[in-house]
Amino acid sequence: MSDILEVTTLRNRILGYLSRRDYSRHELRQKVLKFASDRQMLEQVLDELVQLDLLCDKRFACMLVRHKANAGYGPARIRQWLTQHRIPKSMVAFVMAEANLNWQVIAHLQLNKHFGVIEPMNIKQQARKIRYLYNRGFSQNDIRAVVTVTDDALDVS
Repeated sequence: MSDILEVTTLRNRILGYLSRRDYSRHELRQKVLKFASDRQMLEQVLDELVQLDLLCDKRFACMLVRHKANAGYGPARIRQWLTQHRIPKSMVAFVMAEANLNWQVIAHLQLNKHFGVIEPMNIKQQARKIRYLYNRGFSQNDIRAVVTVTDDALDVS
């Protein structure tokens, strides 16, 4: 197959993927690597798409932060996903700050969605909620602000 035809085929395949959703450069590279005979040619096509602003790690990172925050995940878990997609740490910090999300509100909404409103809460229920929010990536400060045990619920008898 000629190089021009292969580049065109590769570009069309990548554009097909990008027409469905945003990808990080790393994720897209891994997805189409098996179709490229030459890694340098693949990098050239990816560079061209970056110059045309069709492939943008910042846009992907913003989309991922919004999507995962709306799904009830916390900042630590979202940072982990961004790192797995090989988004640079400086861009991760910028995108997280730019999102300007209230993590306590997100944690509270996720608790109500998962557990429903259960009042008053005992120690065992509190521990389950804390573990749940911690596993979803919320900080201790956000968890502490959302999950509290009332004095009435501390029935020691």
